[in-house]
Amino acid sequence: MSKFTLHRRDTGLTWYEGEKFSVFVTRVQGVVTPYYFEHNEYGDEYAGQLEFDDVHKSKSLIDYDGISEYLPDEVVEIIVWNGFTVNDEYRNERIHGVEFEVEEVLS
Repeated sequence: MSKFTLHRRDTGLTWYEGEKFSVFVTRVQGVVTPYYFEHNEYGDEYAGQLEFDDVHKSKSLIDYDGISEYLPDEVVEIIVWNGFTVNDEYRNERIHGVEFEVEEVLS
């Protein structure tokens, strides 16, 4: 089971921090939407932007830029936890389900 910490700042910046990756979220038309991820140690050297279709309809990841042939497991878990779909073409084939905990902290 993966564990994530949800960080919120007074400035409105919100992100989920996992063991290796952090996923930053914003509100798009009132829906919390992941938009960027980066490695906790290597920062933007191992990072990328996330692109979704209409957040009020199918809520599917349609593209991303950045690293490798597929998204890191932690990034997929946070996207799915926020109610979005990640097609198999973007997933590591080891991921079959999503099970993890989120602890919220104000920073």
